Amino acid sequence: PRVLKPDHGKRANSVRSTFIFIPMGVFAIADFLEREGFGVKIINYPLEQYLNPNWSLIDYIRTIDFKICGIDLHWIHNAPGAIEIARIVKEVNPNAKVVLGGFSASYFHAQILKYCKSIDGIIRGEGESPLLKYVQNINQNQSLDSIPNFSYRNSSNHIKTNPLSYTAKTLDNLNFTNVSLLKNAKQYFECSRKIMGISFNLPIGRGCPFNCPFCGGGQRALQRLAGRNEVILRSPEKVIEDITFIVDTYKVPSLF
Repeated sequence: PRVLKPDHGKRANSVRSTFIFIPMGVFAIADFLEREGFGVKIINYPLEQYLNPNWSLIDYIRTIDFKICGIDLHWIHNAPGAIEIARIVKEVNPNAKVVLGGFSASYFHAQILKYCKSIDGIIRGEGESPLLKYVQNINQNQSLDSIPNFSYRNSSNHIKTNPLSYTAKTLDNLNFTNVSLLKNAKQYFECSRKIMGISFNLPIGRGCPFNCPFCGGGQRALQRLAGRNEVILRSPEKVIEDITFIVDTYKVPSLF
């Protein structure tokens, strides 16, 4: 979520501030949930507004039946959008649970839960297994205190911070290219190229051995935010498989 006011969403050919990129892990998380039997749909708010300046999130939410809304707050400039969208979701569907994830959400989890009452919980660090566990527990009306990497307000309205106990040991069981779960997937590739200059971002691993001063994803940051102490890489075969699938299916001229 980036663009919120219609006047910011004018259809200039290179409105980079629209920032339509989806964090790479979102596709893997959505696919992971679907494989476990849950219905999942990815909505890219700025893409929808770019394609149709009159597109209304409120109207769209009213047409679908959902129990949980996950919102990415990875890049910090997404913060106003993420918080506003959480408010809109609760306004339309007060019974829905709203959960945030991503680097910025992980770092500011306590402040977000303290000041943003529309947000029910935050997955810190790496999110595939924790979000699946959360969805399962909500579905079965079970306690939330066993969910790894999870911060939330309990029934007494106190902020609870569960241990940061999950990091992926391998990435080869995750699918980072199931873009069929994204609304207007074909247009996502086209608009990413036009607006951002790159058609698609593909992960080849997690972690970093360095601590560059300009980067929020270095070794110390990942240790603090995600509990990750080492670099893991995907198998070359999986990466090649993903590149081939994206290039063949969507005819993209570039991958990052």
